This record gives sequence, structure tokens and C-alpha cells, in this order.
Amino acid sequence: NIYVLENPKHSGKLTYTGIYGTKIVYNNDDLTWEATIYRDQQVITKAITAAPKQSLLLGTYDWKIYNDSRECTIEEWYTARLTMSGCNEDQFTCSDGNCIKMDNRCDGKVDCQDTSDEIDCNVLNIK
Repeated sequence: NIYVLENPKHSGKLTYTGIYGTKIVYNNDDLTWEATIYRDQQVITKAITAAPKQSLLLGTYDWKIYNDSRECTIEEWYTARLTMSGCNEDQFTCSDGNCIKMDNRCDGKVDCQDTSDEIDCNVLNIK
């Protein structure tokens, strides 16, 4: 999904609007981001994360997902680790939201301050 960051009527209420009907709003009272997916003007799925406001939600965070029909679970909610990125396609998104060249991913040298560019790097030997 593609999102646009808005500040409706300069209210100070940060909002991302997705092209497929998703709204992500920062809740100043709960200090959380709340994503809501609407279909036919009804809420079908909701997600909440405690990512800091100053992050503008860029980076990787744990989300609590509610009422997601795609997840086969008897639980009311489940947790998913999701990444919002402002990086270009030829860049890697560090867990903290910073961007590095994709060539620097898994090159044996730490380029992300959070070291996420060197996590889950596996060598594949083709014989």
C-alpha cells in the first residue's frame, strides 16, 4: 500500500491515508498509532502499535492486529512485525527507518546504526 502523511487542518493530528482505504492516525491520548482498514464505510481490520510519534512510523515495529480474516486464529488478535519505509526500491530500510544502498545489505559491514542490515544474512552455495 502507498500512504500519504497528512496533518488535517494543521490540527497536529498526524494521519497517513492509504490508497486502498486504510487510515493510520497517531493517538495523542494513548501514545499509539492506530491503523484502520475500511470497506464499504465499515471497519474490517484494526491494528495498533506503540511506535514513537517522532518516528513518523518509519521503521519496523510490532503491531497488534485485530479482526483480520486472513489470519487463521481463534484469538481476538495476533502480533505482526511490519515495516513502513520511505526508501527507494534500490535501498534497504533499516529497522530504525533509515535508508542504505541495497548493495550494502549483508556485505559483512554494519551500515545501519541498529545493525539490521547484517541480520538474517545467509550464504547460499550453488554447486
